[in-house]
Amino acid sequence: MTDKKNQIKHKSGGYTPLFDMGDTNGSGEGGYQYLWDNDLKAYFQAVPDSLLYKVNGQPLVYLWSDNAFAFTNQGNGNSAKMLGYVRSQAQSTFSENPYFVVDNSWVKNDSSVSSVANGADSWFGVPSPAYTNQTLNGTTNGVTVPGFHFVSGTSNMIIDPNHGKTLVSDLEATVNAGDNITLLEGFTDWQEGAALWRTENAPYSTTARDYPSQDINILRRYSTTPFPTDMTVQAETADAVHDTTTGNQWKIYRDDDLDVQTTTDTNGGWNVGNVASGEWEQWDEVPMQGTEDLKIRVATPNSGAKLRFVIDGVAGPTITVPNTGGWQTWQTIDAGTFQFNSGTYHTVQLQQVNGGQNINWWQAQNVT
Repeated sequence: MTDKKNQIKHKSGGYTPLFDMGDTNGSGEGGYQYLWDNDLKAYFQAVPDSLLYKVNGQPLVYLWSDNAFAFTNQGNGNSAKMLGYVRSQAQSTFSENPYFVVDNSWVKNDSSVSSVANGADSWFGVPSPAYTNQTLNGTTNGVTVPGFHFVSGTSNMIIDPNHGKTLVSDLEATVNAGDNITLLEGFTDWQEGAALWRTENAPYSTTARDYPSQDINILRRYSTTPFPTDMTVQAETADAVHDTTTGNQWKIYRDDDLDVQTTTDTNGGWNVGNVASGEWEQWDEVPMQGTEDLKIRVATPNSGAKLRFVIDGVAGPTITVPNTGGWQTWQTIDAGTFQFNSGTYHTVQLQQVNGGQNINWWQAQNVT
């Protein structure tokens, strides 16, 4: 809010002058428009109700620190009044009642915020524990991070991801400790080493991940569906590949040897193309249990292309891919049924026994 106010009012940006929480209309150094009209109102206008993430039927809104680095006059009920204004506007304009989770500074700086906010949180610890738990109105929320690296001047803030072990232990201490909501701080913050996403296929020294999808796989374990009954895996997301030609032929999505191109298949995205005999793609720690029916989305103008899945080193049936009529004429075919123990994770390798086809995705459907 402070930075946007200073961009608009002073054409400068930054955190000075401070944002005045007591200024309701922007006549001074504040204004509710910076949180409502120019921010959340625009968000509710752009995002349909069906896509809002909701808690108890209310769209979730997180608010970061309102400490003195950027704000002034937060007390005397001023911060609470701002939240109350935003809530009333959201209800009257969009019939939405925001679920506010505020940084605990809001409550410290204005105790009356506790009567307006639904929950509070705090920044993760550096270097450890790399999580916090904050309780407000009987509800506890967690914050954690997969890793962190910020070194500048006298600041030396480092959280070692420790091959994913940091994220596991901190999700155990938040999600599995019964926290209502857990915020993964800096979800896309690659600048500070806090990103939680699928990385490139590169060594640990480059990515701080043992394999590209490690953090995503860890996160899934703590979701409401750790073992999806219907899981679709995009071919271009392989954690490891063996490709017989050097470089990505179409030079999009990946910069290793896997050949990825834009697809015209339903839902768009990319597919793996230029598939040759002897090539393979591999995914690590894939959650599958019970009886899983594997299907694969293929396209080819050729006859005689063949593939198979090898899971944990055990080969499934070799499947002959039908001639679908073109490189972008897609068909879903069955690739075999596999049995797994309950609650287990697997190495899945898709082998191209005889090349000459495109692959868009594969799917595991639990049929037990």
